[in-house]
Amino acid sequence: MVKEETEYVHSSAKYYKTGEQGIYLVKNYTELEDIDLTKALWF
Repeated sequence: MVKEETEYVHSSAKYYKTGEQGIYLVKNYTELEDIDLTKALWF
């Protein structure tokens, strides 16, 4: 548990509240337009 959402390692809140990049890159949701989510993925 964390006191602030910005302290949670996997949260993008730190980026959106402070502008400081965490350990993961924050991507824009519009990048999903490039992915066809109707096609099945085969692994």
